[in-house]
Amino acid sequence: MKFLTLTLLAAAMLGGCSPDAGPVEKRSASPPLATAERWLAGGNLDQAEAAYRSILREKPSSSRAAAGLCRTLLLRGNVAEASQWGETALSTNPNLPETWSDLGKARLLSGNAQEAAEAFGQAAALDPANPAPRVDLGVALARLDRLNDAVAAFQAALSLDSRLPEAYYNLGRAWAGLGRPEESRDALERAISLRPDYSRAHLALGEALESAGDIAGAVEEYHRAAGGGAETDEAWLRAANLLLAQDRAGEAEQVLRRLVEVSPGHPEALEKLGILRLSRNDWTGAIGYLEGAAAASLGNARRHDLLGQAYEGGGQIGKAQRAYSYAIRIAPGEADYHFHLGRLQLGEKKWHRALEALEQAERLRPDDPEILLLLGRARFKEENLPGARKAYQRIIQVAPGTKLAERAEIALKELRGIYPNEEKTGSAEPFHKLIMREIVPTRTAPPSPPQEVNP
Repeated sequence: MKFLTLTLLAAAMLGGCSPDAGPVEKRSASPPLATAERWLAGGNLDQAEAAYRSILREKPSSSRAAAGLCRTLLLRGNVAEASQWGETALSTNPNLPETWSDLGKARLLSGNAQEAAEAFGQAAALDPANPAPRVDLGVALARLDRLNDAVAAFQAALSLDSRLPEAYYNLGRAWAGLGRPEESRDALERAISLRPDYSRAHLALGEALESAGDIAGAVEEYHRAAGGGAETDEAWLRAANLLLAQDRAGEAEQVLRRLVEVSPGHPEALEKLGILRLSRNDWTGAIGYLEGAAAASLGNARRHDLLGQAYEGGGQIGKAQRAYSYAIRIAPGEADYHFHLGRLQLGEKKWHRALEALEQAERLRPDDPEILLLLGRARFKEENLPGARKAYQRIIQVAPGTKLAERAEIALKELRGIYPNEEKTGSAEPFHKLIMREIVPTRTAPPSPPQEVNP
């Protein structure tokens, strides 16, 4: 199951008040501390941080200032130092429930779910009427794969306040992880009823409906989730995948183009759009999208290979060769990339280079009949007739009754010197040249790419 999402919202963290002081420090604040807390409450984090640090230089034992600095740093994304100052505050005064919650969030964001759960548990014990620490505790328990305990924590939070969309959302994800789809959908629908624009809940409900086979309902929920920011880009992609699976390529393309509008340069969307254009032999359009996808992810070999196919189809042979070669450098163990480069070199009549690439492809995937067919031709062109014969015989063994096997049988007849009647060929051209041209045209088109890609 995916990790449940803990959203650190500034308003929720501030809660309209300063961090607890507890018994060590009185609630009446000195002017510097009151000023720091006003900066923090107003979202002026630079000023708040400077003020808290100034106070702590003068009074290192101030748990209230340490707690305020912990929260300020957490809001600024400085998780490691926030955790340190939270621990400092609690070492002086352990009775600070809000600071325990802040420390738990810092630990969770640092990937330490076990210690985060302990901190949230302390916060819940110190503030039994507050549902928020129980929601956070449930998230930490879910990260630990303690889903039954997580469900109990979310239910405990909802028993204190039944109008918490975050609690219902996380409860729905926990039920899904436990294989309880009906309870999951009920909880997610309740979250959406409380917050109709809750993108994550729409996304999760779409996943639940997709798993249940309700494709139309899933697409609708993905559309509702989409547009909620970068965190819900997945909704656009899921909707597009479902539409592609239903052969609704036009609608899928509209969804993907919309995703590119709201998230310019989105590599997965650009890749899928490029594949759609490749499937229509729209080489120019494919090149435009795939160049963007490849530039956004230089280490993604498959996108460079797809770009090579687009270049090859568009007649830009030099660029195609560079794209295939780059893909091979990134992922030398992928047979397809060597195969595509070998096919390109065959088309350019660079027999030796084609042979090198195709032999490497054959080593990586020995029984692929397409690789073997081109390998046989490359060996034939390099005058390695026993090697060519071996490749064709292997095709007949691994793919009997297929069109590739038929081509291999024709090639074997030619290698044995069996010539057809000249009237059937309609040409006086030597048969070995004619038949080899028919087996593999001078330029074979790039193979049709898949209609769906999961990067």
